[in-house]
Amino acid sequence: MKPIFQFLPAVEKKFRFVLHVVFILLFAVALGSCSDADDEIDDPGGTDNPGGNEPKENVKVGKEGGEIVKGKLTIIVPADAFEANMTLEISKQAAGAVMQNYEASEYYKIKVPQNFSKPLTIQLPVIKAVTSGDVFVRFAVFGFQVSTQQESQTACWVKAKKEGDVYVADLQPSGEAAEGAAEFTVGLVKDYQASAGLETRAATPGLTCVVIAPSKYSDHSEKLKGWATDAIDKLKATGFSFDKRKSPIQIEVKEIQKPDNYGYFVASWWDSEYNSIQINALQLAKTAEMKRTMMHEMTHFTQYYYDPRSTWEKGRASGDFLWMDEAVAVWAEKLYVEGISSVQQGNQYCPVDGFFPLPGEKIDTHGYGMAALIQWLAKKYGDKKIVSLHEKQFEKATSVYEAFNQAFPDLFKEYGKFLKDYVEEGGVKDLLPGVTRPRLYVADMNEVSSGEPFGGKQPYSVFIERIGINPDIKLPSNQVTMSITVTGGESDGTGQACGLFRYSNETRKISKLADFHDSYGFSDVVNVKDKRDQLYVVYYHPYNKVSQVKMTVKLDDKPDFNVGMFKMTVDGLVNYSGSFSTLIPDESYFQFKEMKGKTTSAGTKLTYTSSLSRELVEYGYDAVHQWDLSLEIDTKTNKIVSGSAKEVKTRFYRNTTTLSRRYTTSVQFGNIPFRAVTSGRDTFGATKADGKMDNYVTTFSYKTEEYSAGTIKTKVFDSWNANADFSITIQLDNL
Repeated sequence: MKPIFQFLPAVEKKFRFVLHVVFILLFAVALGSCSDADDEIDDPGGTDNPGGNEPKENVKVGKEGGEIVKGKLTIIVPADAFEANMTLEISKQAAGAVMQNYEASEYYKIKVPQNFSKPLTIQLPVIKAVTSGDVFVRFAVFGFQVSTQQESQTACWVKAKKEGDVYVADLQPSGEAAEGAAEFTVGLVKDYQASAGLETRAATPGLTCVVIAPSKYSDHSEKLKGWATDAIDKLKATGFSFDKRKSPIQIEVKEIQKPDNYGYFVASWWDSEYNSIQINALQLAKTAEMKRTMMHEMTHFTQYYYDPRSTWEKGRASGDFLWMDEAVAVWAEKLYVEGISSVQQGNQYCPVDGFFPLPGEKIDTHGYGMAALIQWLAKKYGDKKIVSLHEKQFEKATSVYEAFNQAFPDLFKEYGKFLKDYVEEGGVKDLLPGVTRPRLYVADMNEVSSGEPFGGKQPYSVFIERIGINPDIKLPSNQVTMSITVTGGESDGTGQACGLFRYSNETRKISKLADFHDSYGFSDVVNVKDKRDQLYVVYYHPYNKVSQVKMTVKLDDKPDFNVGMFKMTVDGLVNYSGSFSTLIPDESYFQFKEMKGKTTSAGTKLTYTSSLSRELVEYGYDAVHQWDLSLEIDTKTNKIVSGSAKEVKTRFYRNTTTLSRRYTTSVQFGNIPFRAVTSGRDTFGATKADGKMDNYVTTFSYKTEEYSAGTIKTKVFDSWNANADFSITIQLDNL
C-alpha cells in the first residue's frame, strides 16, 4: 500500500479539472440570464458584423413593429403595420444594375407583405456626398408595358429628406393590395430633377403630371408636361375619365436603347397608383412623334380604368381587348397630331384582311391598322361616342366583337360601307399595285376564272383581284367589251358589292372607275391592252364570314342579241292563291329561236325589243297570243336598267268573236344584274336573296277576264306582300 501523500498530486489534478468545468457552466448560465429567449433573431443571412461599426443585420419584425437592417438599408416598421410576425427577404443588387450612373446609394430588392397597412420608412446613406440637386428614392415594382407587350418595371419617385447621415422616404401602403408578397427595388437617385408637384414623402393628390428626368434632359420637362396635360384634356373632352387616379401621373424620362421606341405606358401589378409613362430621352428631338407617343400612351393610361380585370392581372399581361385598345390609342393620336401614325402606316391592310386578326397575326399590330375603323366611327357618330367601346368593356362585354356590337348596333349592317369608304379614302386604293395574288390574265376571247375561290377558310372583309390583258392579243374589233362577274359570297341586300379600279402604267397611279353589284361591262378594253394597264376588282364583304367568292372575266365583241325571253315567279301576290308564274313569250307556244328581236346601241346603252302575235286553235277555241319585250342594258354596269314585258292570251268561242277568257300579264322592272352565261345565253336575274321585290319591280298586273252567264267577270292582281318570294330571269342570245 502506497503512502497517502503519493495520491495527493493525482487528486489535486482531478479536482482542478472539475472546478474548471463547473466554472464554464456557471458562466454560460450567467450569460443566458442577460437576454430573453423571445427576442432571439435567427438571421438566415448570418451576422456579418465581426466587430464592425455597422448595426447588426435583422430581417425579422413582430406585430409591435421595429427596425429592419440589411447592409446599409434600414426600414422602420411601425406597430401593427404587419398582421403577423414577418421575416423579410432582402437582397443587395449589383452596383449600377438598376439606375446605372444615377445611383446615389446601394440598391436593394425587398419583399414585404402586399397588405401592410402603415407607411414603412426607408433610410439609406449615399455612397458619397451629393453636393447639388435633389436626391430621390425610387420605389420600383414589376409591371407590364402595354405597347410593347413586355414585362417591365414601373416606379414611384419620392423626393428624399436628409436626416443626419441618411436620406429618408416613406413607402406607402396600397389601397388595392391582395395576399402574398410585393417585391420592390429601392435605392437613391442623383442627378435627376422633378417638375413641380412632387412632395417630399408622398405623392401630391389631384390629377397633375410630374416629369422626372435626368438633369441633362430637364430642359424638356415643361414641354413634356405640357404635352401630357394637353393629352389628358383632349381625352377628357371626348368623354374619357381619369377620376380613379388619386395621385399625380409620373412621367419618367430615361434612355431607352431602341431606335424605334419613343415611350410606353407601364401598368403596375401591385398598385395602379404606380402606373406610369416612360419616355425615351434619346427621341426627344422628334417633336411630332413624341407628341403622338404622349397621346397614345396617355390613352392607354385612361383605358386601364375601363378594364374590369384585377390590378394583378392587368400588371401581368394584356387582356382580350388588346387590339381594340391599340386601335383607339392610334386613333387618339390624330386628336393631337395630324397625319397617319407611324405604327398605322404599314398596317393599312388590316381592315381589308378582316375584322378579326388573322391566324398568326400580332394582336397589337392588327389594332394599329384597325384604327381606321375607329376613325370612321368617330367621323360618323362623333368623337365622344368612341369611349362607349370601353364603357361596354367595363360592363363586362365578353369580346371585342360584343363591345363593338353593343356600342354601335348598326356597325355590322353597314360594315361594307366602311370598307368601301376606307379603300377609297383611306389610301388603300393607292396600295393596290402591291397586291401579290396571281392576276387573271386574259390571253384570248375565252373565259378566265379565279384560280381558286376567295375565302372558304377564315372570315374576311375584302378581297382584291387584278386583271391583265395580253398586249399581243388579236381583238376581232374595237368594240370588244369585258364582262366581269362575281358569284358566291354575301349579298349586301342588292348583290355582291364591288369596286373597279384602273392602274395606269404611264402615270403609275390608281383611279376609280365604278361601283357595281355582281357584274360589270368594261368597254375600254383596247386602251387597257395597248397601254398595258391593269384593272383591280375590290370585293367588299358586308361582314366577316367564311364564304367563297369567285370572279370570272370574259372578252366579248359588242353583243347583238336577236332572241330573248322573260320569266317571273311570285309567291306572295295579294289575294292570289298559290304561286304565280309567267313566261314571256311562253315556251309552250314558241321555241326560243322563234322569240325574235333586235338590238340597237348608242354609247354604252343597248336596247333590245321584240314582239309577236300568233293565231292558233287551242283546246277547241280560237286563240291569239301576243307579247312584247323591251330591255335597256347598260354595258358599263352590265345591268338591265329598265324593261317591260307584256303578254296577252285570248280565247274566243270557235269561229266567233265572242270572248271566252283573256289573261293579261304586264311587268315593268329594272336594276336587274347580269348573272352568267348559261348554255350560251347571257342571263340576267334577281331573287329575294338579292333584296325585296320592290327593288326590281316597279309595276305588276295580272288580269283575268272570263265570260260567264252572259257577263264578263274581271279580276286584277297587282300587289304583293312586302316579303314576297320572287324570281326574275331574262335570257338573251344571238342565234
